[in-house]
Amino acid sequence: MLDKKSESLLALLLDLAGLEYTVLDKNVLSDKLPARHKMNPQSVTAALTYLKENGYISVKYQDKEEICLCATIKAQSYFEGEKALAPKTKIADAQIWLLFLGVFAAAFCGALAAVFVAKTM
Repeated sequence: MLDKKSESLLALLLDLAGLEYTVLDKNVLSDKLPARHKMNPQSVTAALTYLKENGYISVKYQDKEEICLCATIKAQSYFEGEKALAPKTKIADAQIWLLFLGVFAAAFCGALAAVFVAKTM
């Protein structure tokens, strides 16, 4: 699982480069990222290294200002997998009470049946 900064950088890389090698400027990448992440070119370089080490991008070459990279299938499937996750269902209060009453009724009927069986023996 990626943190918010790496995830937004990976989404930007998928938009700009896709699955083909593209030369990108690190200053442009830091400028295009949302301001709330506050990423400078050095932090972009660190995040790119992290993404490379984990197999999300493939880097052909890089220098201080530019990088030639492409996103991998793993990066593409990361976002498709996140979108495909079903939201967790929540049990409503009415369902909890209905479940409680059902279990209570079943336990009561079982105890009542045990008493009748015991008396007939």
